[in-house]
Order: sequence, then structure tokens, then C-alpha cells
Amino acid sequence: GNPVNQANVTAWNKFDIFQFSQLTNPSGRILKQSLLEYKQNNTSGSTLTYFSNYTINVSKAGFIAQSRSINMSINRFEVFNLNSP
Repeated sequence: GNPVNQANVTAWNKFDIFQFSQLTNPSGRILKQSLLEYKQNNTSGSTLTYFSNYTINVSKAGFIAQSRSINMSINRFEVFNLNSP
């Protein structure tokens, strides 16, 4: 499909903590975002806090909103297709 300008892209981690919100550019893209898979909570590395899965939402008036759950165990390039109702 065609790129959608000014679509709102938001991300939330598994604890429902907001991560980012960005509007797509005329090419339908946002700037690269960093989402952590986990954080090491102590120096020995034995205690980890995992933030995946993330929920990514994409919406714009006049289009059907999309939502996807993604795991950050690998690097990702996600593509969403917005359709008219």
C-alpha cells in the first residue's frame, strides 16, 4: 500500500509503561527506536527484568487502527498496513 503520513505510532512495555509516541513522516516511517529486551539488576547478572513483550499501536483518523505484540529478543523492523474502513 501507500505510505501514510502523520500516523501515530506508540509503544508500551509488558508493564503497561509508555515507551514512545511518534508520527510517521511522508514516507510512512518513524525514527529508529530502542526498546530493551531486559535490564540487568545487579552486578553479578543473576537478576534480570524483562520488558518484552511490547505492544505497538498505529492509528490515524480515517484508517483502521493496528496493534501488535512484539518480543525484543532480536532486532526488528516492523511494517504495519493501515486500511480504510
